[in-house]
Amino acid sequence: MMALSDLTPDDINRMSYNELIGIVRETNRPPGGRRSVHEIAARCFLRPESRVLDVGTSTGFTAIELARTVGCEIVGVDINEESLEEARRRARRLGLSRISFIRGDAHDLAFEDRSFDLVIAGNLVSLVPDPSELLSQLVRLLSANGCLALTPMYYIQAPPVDLVADVGKAIKVELAPRFRAEALRTLRLPDCEVVYSADFEFEEVTEDRIADFCQQILSRSHLESLLPRSRDALREVYLSYMKLFARNLSHMGFTILILRPGTTSDDPELFSAVAIPAGVTRNLPREMVAKL
Repeated sequence: MMALSDLTPDDINRMSYNELIGIVRETNRPPGGRRSVHEIAARCFLRPESRVLDVGTSTGFTAIELARTVGCEIVGVDINEESLEEARRRARRLGLSRISFIRGDAHDLAFEDRSFDLVIAGNLVSLVPDPSELLSQLVRLLSANGCLALTPMYYIQAPPVDLVADVGKAIKVELAPRFRAEALRTLRLPDCEVVYSADFEFEEVTEDRIADFCQQILSRSHLESLLPRSRDALREVYLSYMKLFARNLSHMGFTILILRPGTTSDDPELFSAVAIPAGVTRNLPREMVAKL
């Protein structure tokens, strides 16, 4: 890894967003952040004895959050060594002993079959043209009754063509815009059942919030070793990425999707339920509402 003091403005301008994450040590969260992680942990009934694989762990947010809240054994895998170093620093700082981070390619994971109770792949499946091969690789790693948790992102409003192209350049992935139905259809495996699915939209973020966020990230002490011109280049590139992603996410939503290998012979559910927001007393007589 190149020392920060050796980075030139040209080096920084050539970096993808994923490479910059490791440089600035950004907390790279899955769609939905901590809420998604906790939802997955609860829905998959994680216990301290569970063994978890976090694929595309980046700087380790999901892995570390699970290690802290559940105490399970967890392995984080990512292709970016700079991000993995930051993940290791964070785990050491928190004194987490049942967590490890290794460099690896999601398409070529050298783990034995059925070695994990939960595999989390976040939004990784949205970044490959045909996720079926990747999904087969991940399902192979699941123990009996293990779960595969995904948080695929997709468009809920038609994005401008130039926006999709710019995002693809930023993350160095050739993107083809997918809407919800298509995105989820590519994740329906014939030998797996859906045990949980919930849809979300991204909230809009103001330019002031973006600027404050970037200022906080770029004020970190380790970045002081950058040359002044390189620091200016980093500020310009990072801010432009955040504005680009905010614009893109305003057109997007995501789903927390949990799959389990195998199928059941259960009858279909007829009488299901929907959550009622707090304070809503739909169709109740007035005298009953008064007693609530």
